[in-house]
Amino acid sequence: MLILERYKTVRQIVLMTEQTEKTINFYKKNGMIKVEDYNCVAFVRFNGN
Repeated sequence: MLILERYKTVRQIVLMTEQTEKTINFYKKNGMIKVEDYNCVAFVRFNGN
């Protein structure tokens, strides 16, 4: 069972990962879409780095 199938009732799934061609292609192949493809922006703040 694909993990996305298990949680198909969850309205929003957010994933953060490194920006490599291999990683991007993997998640696109699995139904994920880059945030900029939605014509929006995402923000993040990491504390304690």
